[in-house]
Amino acid sequence: LKDKLSGYSMLKEVAEDLSTVLSLNDINNLIIEYVLKMLKKEGRAFLFTVDVERQELTLSAAKDGQGPLRVKTKKGDPFDHWVFKYRKPLIIEDVTKDFRFSTESVEEAKTVFRSLIAAPLVSENRIMGVLRMDNANECVYTQDDLRLLDIISDLGAVAIQNAILYARIQQLAIRDGLTGLFLRRYFMERLPEEIKRAARSKASLSLLMLDI
Repeated sequence: LKDKLSGYSMLKEVAEDLSTVLSLNDINNLIIEYVLKMLKKEGRAFLFTVDVERQELTLSAAKDGQGPLRVKTKKGDPFDHWVFKYRKPLIIEDVTKDFRFSTESVEEAKTVFRSLIAAPLVSENRIMGVLRMDNANECVYTQDDLRLLDIISDLGAVAIQNAILYARIQQLAIRDGLTGLFLRRYFMERLPEEIKRAARSKASLSLLMLDI
């Protein structure tokens, strides 16, 4: 009960931190860090975001208690795809006893993890990604853990949506809407930076002007 209350009281801190960060990469890492910090369960945490053009999951962040993880499967597994397809939270107490998934999926999964919780990141009726945590042992996660993960997912989805919108606004501020080329203002900002960088490295700098 103490751990549960501690986790829920931390949600305000999560919301405030996520609202002050506009870098998508920083937001992804922050979400994963809070999952590990709030659930207080050993295991691996993953954040998959949606590639809008291909409509598929892409691994954006992965960590465990020791730090960042190297993951071979960058597009998620059948369990992540289930959450992505049905837009529903998922809890598995023991993957070997869950009959919603194929035998092949279970056989492959059980060598890596036995229990799992996952939740979709949904903002404005659009799925932004999947947040997941798994463990090599069975019956590690509870319904309370899943509810907490689901709330973090909601907060994370809003933060990711805001970061995407901010990035688009940034692009509109420095690129021409018709041609997609950089505007004069961006050129005037970057030119002094490039001159300084060339001077520091004692490299030559050329400026080519074309009338198109």
